[in-house]
Amino acid sequence: MAANKKSNKNLIIIAGALLGLFVVGVVVSAGYLYLRKDTNNNAGSLKKDTYVDPKFRQWGGSDTKRGENLEKPANWPADVAIYNGNIKLTNAARDGNAFTLGITTIDEVSAIKDFYVEGLESEGWQKAKESRNNKAINLAYRKGNRRSVNIVIKKDPADKAQNIISESVKQ
Repeated sequence: MAANKKSNKNLIIIAGALLGLFVVGVVVSAGYLYLRKDTNNNAGSLKKDTYVDPKFRQWGGSDTKRGENLEKPANWPADVAIYNGNIKLTNAARDGNAFTLGITTIDEVSAIKDFYVEGLESEGWQKAKESRNNKAINLAYRKGNRRSVNIVIKKDPADKAQNIISESVKQ
């Protein structure tokens, strides 16, 4: 009989612990849903990652193009040069005030790198980081508190005679 009372006591402790975990889970889930609730209180519907930073709205919208010999995105920052050698602009995207270009060229990696280093520094950009490995050169520049430019130069894996330049700007 003593063993039966002890096993009942253990069952009550286990049931209490499980109930406590369930209550904690419900509270955490309710808190998450409350925080994700639409601010317009639309029948408690959840936001689906629709937040847009107000600084992006000043440029408006987004646009992505892929192909051969594209144009740079509208509102491209005047103080960020685009490599102007023997190029094909194959990818151009703008999302608010963030821009990305994909460029292919047969020009030498050293000439591409020198172009960006000289051009960005002459426009007042400060080098934040430069790294190189056997696959790519990465250049990161900053201007002011929020603006950044990142340049990646690497061999085209599909055509070793070409280099790919990825140029990203955040305002």
